[in-house]
Amino acid sequence: MKKVCFVADRFFWEEEMGDLLYQEINKISNEDRVVEFYFHTCHEIFAQKAVACIQKLRRERPEKHLSIIAIIDPLRWGEDKFDEEIPFRHDQFPRGSVDRIDFAPAFDGKCEKDERRFIQHFYKIDRWLYHQCDDMIAYYYDNLPNITQRTARTATSGNSRPALHHLYLPKTKDRIDILIEQLPERERNAVLAINSGTTYRQLAEQLGVSYNRAQQLVNRGELQIRRWLRQSS
Repeated sequence: MKKVCFVADRFFWEEEMGDLLYQEINKISNEDRVVEFYFHTCHEIFAQKAVACIQKLRRERPEKHLSIIAIIDPLRWGEDKFDEEIPFRHDQFPRGSVDRIDFAPAFDGKCEKDERRFIQHFYKIDRWLYHQCDDMIAYYYDNLPNITQRTARTATSGNSRPALHHLYLPKTKDRIDILIEQLPERERNAVLAINSGTTYRQLAEQLGVSYNRAQQLVNRGELQIRRWLRQSS
């Protein structure tokens, strides 16, 4: 049995990616008769597209056992609040798509005790999920620094699980290289430095600025490139 998870930029989608995503899911499905696909919510468009691909494959290949597993946050939905409608009402899974509901572990750290740090708790569940899986299908551009890029690289480095299936469109990657050169000098140099392997701490030291300021420069460059990409799509 294979276990598969997904990671992608929640705000970015290219229609041409749909065929690549379907092909990759199909290829992984060929490697084992039983495949479980894990999702921590279905809010993002990439997750929604992946679920649609899996549903299509289930219709086309009934001999395969392809299951969609919804991961539920026990901090948000404890036993006293949980019902089986939650994946559909709150996490936006299509009705009839989910085969099983699993709870994530009940973490007990600082972010679990402070509602203002919920996003850190959310990412903690993501990191736990990634390391339960054999394969990760990730959609990002390695020349565009962002949290998806860092998440995929971190989750798949230093051990044998999960295996990374990196999806991207070569023409978009080439376009990003061109757009980086159009950024203001400070943002351009910051993005290029991170792309070359410089850490944010090293970048801050090189520029003589704070760690947060270094991140801000890279983020500003990334957001500008995304705006240009959306305008040209």
